[in-house]
Amino acid sequence: MEKKSFRLILILLSPLLVLIFFLMIYFIKDDHKKLTLSKMEKEWIKSNPEIRVVPAPNFAPIDFTDLKKSAHMGVASDYLKEISKITGLKFKYVFTLTWQEALDVMKNNEADLISSVQNTKERQKYLNFTSPYIKVQNILVISSEATRDLHLKKMSRKKIGLIKGYAAEGYIRENYPDIIIEYTDNILESIFLLSMGKIDGVITNIPVLLYFKSKNMIGNVRVSEILDYEYDLCFGVNKKHEILQSILEKSLNSISDKKKEEIDNKWIQFKYKRFFVDRVFIGAFFLSLGLFFLMLFLFLSWRKKAIELGSAKKEAEAAMKKAHEADAAKSKFLANVSHEIRTPMNSVLGFAEILNEEDLTPRAKKYIENIKNSGKALLNLIDDILDMSKIESGRFEIYYQPCDLRNILDIVKSELEITANEKKLEFNLIIDPSTPKYLLLDELRVKQIIVNLLSNSLKFTEKGFVNLFLYPVFREGVIKKADIVIEVKDSGIGIPLDQHSKIFEPFTQQNGQDSREYGGTGLGLAIAKKLAEMMKGEITLDSKAGFGSSFRVLLRDVALVEQSELGNYKYSKCFSSVMFLKKTEILIADHDSSDRELVSYLLKPFGVRLFQTSDSLQTINFLRKRLPDIILLNMNLNDSKSMDVIEYLEQNQLIKKVMVIAVSGDVKLIKSKGISGFLEKPFTRDLLVSELIKFIPYSRDLNAVVHTKKDSGYFKEEDSFKISQSYEYSFEKFCEVFDLVLMNKWMDVRNNFIFSDVSDFADELIEAGEKFRADCFIIYGKDIKGYAEDFDIDGFNEIIKIYPVLVRDVKKNLERNHDRIK
Repeated sequence: MEKKSFRLILILLSPLLVLIFFLMIYFIKDDHKKLTLSKMEKEWIKSNPEIRVVPAPNFAPIDFTDLKKSAHMGVASDYLKEISKITGLKFKYVFTLTWQEALDVMKNNEADLISSVQNTKERQKYLNFTSPYIKVQNILVISSEATRDLHLKKMSRKKIGLIKGYAAEGYIRENYPDIIIEYTDNILESIFLLSMGKIDGVITNIPVLLYFKSKNMIGNVRVSEILDYEYDLCFGVNKKHEILQSILEKSLNSISDKKKEEIDNKWIQFKYKRFFVDRVFIGAFFLSLGLFFLMLFLFLSWRKKAIELGSAKKEAEAAMKKAHEADAAKSKFLANVSHEIRTPMNSVLGFAEILNEEDLTPRAKKYIENIKNSGKALLNLIDDILDMSKIESGRFEIYYQPCDLRNILDIVKSELEITANEKKLEFNLIIDPSTPKYLLLDELRVKQIIVNLLSNSLKFTEKGFVNLFLYPVFREGVIKKADIVIEVKDSGIGIPLDQHSKIFEPFTQQNGQDSREYGGTGLGLAIAKKLAEMMKGEITLDSKAGFGSSFRVLLRDVALVEQSELGNYKYSKCFSSVMFLKKTEILIADHDSSDRELVSYLLKPFGVRLFQTSDSLQTINFLRKRLPDIILLNMNLNDSKSMDVIEYLEQNQLIKKVMVIAVSGDVKLIKSKGISGFLEKPFTRDLLVSELIKFIPYSRDLNAVVHTKKDSGYFKEEDSFKISQSYEYSFEKFCEVFDLVLMNKWMDVRNNFIFSDVSDFADELIEAGEKFRADCFIIYGKDIKGYAEDFDIDGFNEIIKIYPVLVRDVKKNLERNHDRIK
């Protein structure tokens, strides 16, 4: 009956995936930007060819002036240059010394346009505003000599430096009325007062702080708090020129997305990127998952009932049978869900990959990619269910190793940017420069937490932004450790206060949430919370209905690892047990055939798909047809022309879609542009795998053993001596227990994966092993129990075959020893 149900589900899923393909062909349209001015607007430009502009004098790198050269510079300047090219408008600059003077110039009608200004009620009296062309996050800066971090909410009667006329004054007055504002004319004056101890902090923003630091104009300061207040910077137009505001608005919209990103990257010296979106029809995607969500909902409801039956088992003898059946059914169901769905989905994804290699149009390839993404989404849901089951059963383990958290966030951002683009959301990654490079964490599980939180924010945010922050909190007197904060903020639908604790419970969603619109199983946040707690951390929530949400992950006492100490953390015996959690394609680009064969041999046990090229031209030709997940790039490829490969990836905007690991003897190359990782020759399998797992999701089974039919892999020569010396031992007793009693039970469980029977068999194996001091049977019993508790039916089917071989090995040795004694 269960097989028929699964077949029915799979039959229904197949046409839904095909439906995605045809719906996208029908609905997706190209969207080209074009500047269209009205006749009145064109006439106005002819009549007013020169516009008076007053820049912000000291707001580098966004907007500033070089009075020596009488030049306007920064992001705002580059936008005006683009607008001039598009419209033919000419700009004449009115320079001032302070921001307050610039505002006064606009109030007195001495200029037509101010080039960077925040939209406030007070300024609406004399200005009209365009849409924002950039957003910047405000921060609180304190002296580096301060012994502890300061926060605005705890700075009553403290002095804060703020440039006179800045819009942030209203924010401080409204939210922190007890703070004393010390007005200054520019950021350098504020920092000077801070260094002299005359004020306690300065309000500025990250781009401005990093710009002046990069110019060595300020020092001895650090970020104490990232504020929940942003500057949405616009062009402010004199009220009497309403038609100019319209022209500027249309011009901003017509500037290409690529050009906007180029301007940002030119001036802003930190990880701050905006993402723009074309219209994409995503309804078909949700339709394809709808049926699967329904199946999961029914299953999870049933599972909750099964758990209740399990607890009733302790209360009454009469309920024991029902609980036993429920437990067995749950185990079988979870194992079958994983097996039955993964098997056909492998076919779906495999044939999609084959089609992708055909000579198809770019649009058709895009549709095939969406089919692949839908299939992967289904598999991710199964992984969530199995993860939750492992956590609940206590089988989930955390593996700490040095990792670059900045790199993890970069990878996550690249993976989720498509979702942000489809919804036209601003998606920013903001990393505090003081964040240490290497931290001792479980890289895979930290990434899982971040992906769950970001996916949640992207799902429930229809317009506005989703921002990801990373910053450390150093504590006085604590060395080589820090608290690490990862914060996800969004402008989404928000969460009512009475729902804050509920949303972290398994299989639970926010009350009133439209499951047809948002979907979900209610597992993502529950898993993220459990993982954070397992790493001595916590997740807190700050949210109101209709006002967005802020999820804050705090990981306490994270060890800081110096680069010179990395060797102390390398695994020497465990990499043979690494299992990659995705089918990974790796291109080995190396001119030396023996080196290529060596890498192929080292990676053979890990199930990766390998390709080989021998020079730059061959490598680039390969990349034109197929894009692997990772390139192992020999930096001496074809007479040092390997950088051509990286240039090709950058020019074709593929550098974020593939990880390049440089293989060389020159350690300096680790900082080269476009290089994600580094392997220094010569390297071992351990070093190779340790680098690969930075970019490939993996799990690690420290008890994993390679088994063959000829040798069980568990038995050691010294085991027979220990067994023969045990108090209970006689050869006849040993055979009675292991070759008769337990062998009969083994025959019962080998073909039927019923959790309770398998668990009982494993317990009896362990008990008998302890009785006869047979370590091999103790370890073997624990491994069987582990596969059962992980609901790993494939692993169980492999390991259960070993029992007769193990009994045979032990008996042969005991008989040999018995003959020697005789």
